[in-house]
Amino acid sequence: MSMRSALHTCKTVRTEDYAIVRTSRKMRGGISLGHYAFLSLYQCTGMTINHELGHCRQSMMLGPLYLLVIGLPSIIWAWLGDRIAPDRSYYWFYTERWADRLGGVER
Repeated sequence: MSMRSALHTCKTVRTEDYAIVRTSRKMRGGISLGHYAFLSLYQCTGMTINHELGHCRQSMMLGPLYLLVIGLPSIIWAWLGDRIAPDRSYYWFYTERWADRLGGVER
């Protein structure tokens, strides 16, 4: 499924002064792009929303560097993390740990 078709099925679940969180039945995970966070409807919990809002804050802090410093490493970690470090939690990685901290998430 294309990202475009997944985003067309989105529904806004929460807005903040700096970001909009939307859900989709067709998405498998979550992604934050600037002032928008897109989540799987099935993973839409308060903790996950706050985590993605943390990524939105990272984006505002880093500007265009966000994609290099957070976006790309986060995608690679999501794809390969369980093979690279099977004993580590997904949220152990620096991009995810920082997003949790910025979103006020305690794991």
